[in-house]
Amino acid sequence: MDAYCTVCNAPRTPFAASILNVAGKPARIGGIAARFFGWGALIVGLFLALTLGLIIQAVASLFVATTWIGYAVGIPIALLSVIVALFGIIGGRKLGRAGEGSLRKAQLETIHGLARHQRGVVKPREAARALGVSETQADTLLATLAREPNENVSIDLDEDGNVFYMFGSAQAIRWRIQAEQAGISDVEREALERELDEPEVRRGRAGS
Repeated sequence: MDAYCTVCNAPRTPFAASILNVAGKPARIGGIAARFFGWGALIVGLFLALTLGLIIQAVASLFVATTWIGYAVGIPIALLSVIVALFGIIGGRKLGRAGEGSLRKAQLETIHGLARHQRGVVKPREAARALGVSETQADTLLATLAREPNENVSIDLDEDGNVFYMFGSAQAIRWRIQAEQAGISDVEREALERELDEPEVRRGRAGS
């Protein structure tokens, strides 16, 4: 099923980039908030520990010259602020990584869906429109997939020298593209493929 714009009747990708805007967003926002809270707790806690420690130490030294009460008040506050800050910063980083992972997973699913919709051929411009990112970012993500052996993604150039990515058998996709450019119908292409396969079958029978 193909999607078309109701205004200009132009082909429209069926993958909405707005869905990607919410993928992992709660975790990413929570991670930023947790890190902000952690750093805030550290700064405020150390400032409070230093201020209260100095004031109490100064007042107590008026009565007892060798008192340590200022340290007894300031050090626990400082330690507590450090512990709270570590929980916030470390937890925020974990949440951020989880959010980025969810976003990456959604982006990969979108790209694979786009590849299936376009019969294995994806251009960076089309991926950028589907993902709602710049063409450079989309090309970087596609190039990363091409470097993964398990993804079975190949890189090629069209007649104008533009890069495109092939998901699946590169030989089959190139053959299909050439057949489409030559104006060969699907029925004719299937018949030609069967004809090309026949010598292989015959050679196999002869060898046996």
